[in-house]
Amino acid sequence: MTFFKYWISKIKRIFMEQTSTARQNLTQKQKKGTLTLQVKAAEPYNRPHDKIFVAGTFNHWNPHDEAFVMESKRKGVFEIKIPVVLGVPVEYKYTRGSWDTAEANRDGSETQNRHALIEKSTKITDIIVEWKGQKPSTALSNVHFFAEKMPFPQLNTERKVWVYLPLGYQNNPAQRYPVLYMQDGQNLFDARYASYGEWGIDKVMNQIEQKTGRGAIIIATEHAHDKRIHEYSPFPHPHHGGGQANEYLDFLVNTLKPLVDKQLRTLPDRNNTLIGGSSMGGLVSLYGGLKYQEIFGKWLIFSPSLWFSSQIFDYAQDTGKRLPCQIYLMAGEKESKFLVPNLTRMYKILKNSGFEDKKELKFVLRPEGSHTEHFWGSEFGEAYKWLLGI
Repeated sequence: MTFFKYWISKIKRIFMEQTSTARQNLTQKQKKGTLTLQVKAAEPYNRPHDKIFVAGTFNHWNPHDEAFVMESKRKGVFEIKIPVVLGVPVEYKYTRGSWDTAEANRDGSETQNRHALIEKSTKITDIIVEWKGQKPSTALSNVHFFAEKMPFPQLNTERKVWVYLPLGYQNNPAQRYPVLYMQDGQNLFDARYASYGEWGIDKVMNQIEQKTGRGAIIIATEHAHDKRIHEYSPFPHPHHGGGQANEYLDFLVNTLKPLVDKQLRTLPDRNNTLIGGSSMGGLVSLYGGLKYQEIFGKWLIFSPSLWFSSQIFDYAQDTGKRLPCQIYLMAGEKESKFLVPNLTRMYKILKNSGFEDKKELKFVLRPEGSHTEHFWGSEFGEAYKWLLGI
């Protein structure tokens, strides 16, 4: 019995030694490395403050794991470094915090898991074309991208640009149209891109054309998200910064407009070239109208952020009227307490500088108007018709 126990004990020791050696050999073979995942994400969930998670075999497929939140590198680009065992397959997917908001195919359907098998530390770049749980597009069929990545050399960046084409554009190849250059393009046509609601001006434009036979092209430039206030301000603010409106307007006038006039059937003269926007977009449109009166003969100015710098009043007074223009100023009385007094002051400056009241200058205050996309969208049609003489 003692002899038997001796051999049992010896066999166990041999087995444990062999097992330990095998484990050591396996550990030596399983070298660790880093999988760097970079993702280019689909709008509208691709802004620097948006959270994109990665879930996979490395975190038990947790779609909301705070340890696997990707870092924003620049607009639309996110990155994360994940420790992995080299030579071992990895599967993963991107989410916005749940499986109901995970990445999707272009038609919104479920995607297959992504796979990676790396032998050394590697960087993989993925593209997310769609997200589950997206708002459906509300843009009409005559709205599309003029350019998804329009070069913006003045600020060394690029920008989305939407175009609205009149209903009769395709069927009347000899017809040319006025062009309205609008700011904050993601808020104008499509609820999918509009964080605070859309203006719906494609619907308004279609209705006007159907009733009157008069149409126009709208070119709508994407705002710069977290840098919007900088690009749309002509003069810097002591706390908010800004002052890049000259570069932005140079882009509109010298980069975008020549391309639009080349590729589309436009009426390029100043009497058929309009500029417009609201809030900070209204401020830069007002400044652009004043600065480039030889380019923009008609201005649509809604609720401009004149509070940003008092220098805009001095600039308007010093610049004055150089050419005949039509200017539509509009605001709501339920916006900030400074907006109506500021806009009234601007109206008086423009009037005293030579713009003829009622004929060249229209000043509208709406008692129930608030600082919202819905309000501006509801006022767009009347302003557009007055400017175009419809």
